[in-house]
This record gives sequence, structure tokens and C-alpha cells, in this order.
Amino acid sequence: MNPETQRKADLLHARTQEYQTVVASAKQTIYHALQHMKNPYVSFSGGKDSLVMLHLVLEQKRVPVVYWDADASNPDTENFLELIVDKWDLDMIRFKTESMMSVFRKYGINHPKIEEKTMLATVYRPIKKLMRDYDFDGVFVGLREEESFGRRQLIRHKGSVFWNKSQGILECLPVAYFSVQDIWAYITSHDLPYNAVYDRQSLPRNEIRVSYWCGESAREFGRFVWLKKEYPDLYNKFAAEFPEVREWC
Repeated sequence: MNPETQRKADLLHARTQEYQTVVASAKQTIYHALQHMKNPYVSFSGGKDSLVMLHLVLEQKRVPVVYWDADASNPDTENFLELIVDKWDLDMIRFKTESMMSVFRKYGINHPKIEEKTMLATVYRPIKKLMRDYDFDGVFVGLREEESFGRRQLIRHKGSVFWNKSQGILECLPVAYFSVQDIWAYITSHDLPYNAVYDRQSLPRNEIRVSYWCGESAREFGRFVWLKKEYPDLYNKFAAEFPEVREWC
């Protein structure tokens, strides 16, 4: 679908009752969550879902935005972070974690528990430090139930607002029930700037996931094929240290 046809389709969807209902529900979810949060933050990835979530939250309250910096952002995400911080005058905390490359160097990309190791280094340990440093009591996260079985189960079990016992924080998922069509309808109808990675042509925009450029998940499903095509310099940098990556592309 060409860009102008896609834009018209997005705007048409934004006029549907289904879309308007899910947006109104998200606004109510945020409003009620904020009544129980004194010091919340938005967890921002630079992707389309967290973009919509951030815009919805900022409509009601200016809050700090946390970007988890594992020294592995792709160039499009780096450019987008600079753009949106300037355009929206964001209070963005780029919270440093252990770098992804250092985790791979430590354990090797084929370690049987490498995904667990990277999550520990770039998510679970940093969150504990963030909580100690900033004393946040609430977080907004851009998860959607449509994205995966695990997220669907989490949202169906916990709902869109719940107490995260492991972090000691109230967690709110404003776009939990958005479809991907709802997300793009919101971006287009509000004329939001978005990460240029979605305009790369090797994959449809709905199949692109904004993440660290180096990583271990989905490697059997074309992650490195896409990296090699879209960011050849980064692919070659990765393959120079971990030649086994060439097994997947």
C-alpha cells in the first residue's frame, strides 16, 4: 500500500466507533491510574506503541520519560529520540544499563540462557536501580495484548492497571487493547512524528519491532537478515565479533 493510500486508510479508521471507544477507554485508564500515583514515569522505547501511550499520558500530566540505554539503539531511534525530546520538550532520563555487546562478550551469543542474561542486565537490574535513584511509584508501559501470547495472558490476568509486586510499583498499560490499526490511526490522525525505521521498505510497517540493533531474540525468524539489509555497518560490526551470526543470514 502506497503512503497516501495508507494515510487515508488510517484516517478512515480513526473515524470508526471502535477506534473512538478504545481511545476513550485508554484516557479513562490513565486518569484513574494517575489518581493513585504521586511520582510516575513513562517507559519509552521509541516505538509506535510507546509513542501513542506517551502522547496520551502527556495530555493529562507532564511526567518524566525513561529510555533504557543499553548502547544498542539503531540510528533511526537515536535520531527520533533527539527529535521528540526537542519537539515535545520532554524530561527524558536516558538510564544507562549494561551494554548489550558486553553481555554477549561475557556469555557468547549461543549461550543457552542468553535471553535471560540480557534481560537481567538491561531490564531487571536497571529497574531496581532506577527505583532506588528516583523513588517512582507508578509506571506507564506500552504493551498491547495483540503483540504476543505472553502479553495477552498477562493483560487478561492482570488487567490494564495492576500492582507490580516485584518492582513495588503501580503499572498502567494504556494501549493494552489497541489493535495495530488503532495505533497507526492515532499516529496519523494526531500527526505525530514517529521513528523513521517504520518507513524502511524491506518489511511492512506492522512487522517492524523497534528494539536494540543487536540481540538474540527472533534470530531464527529473520532478525539478522533485516539488520544486514537495513543497517549493514551494524551487522558487520556484530558479525566481526560473533561470526556465528552468519548462520542465520
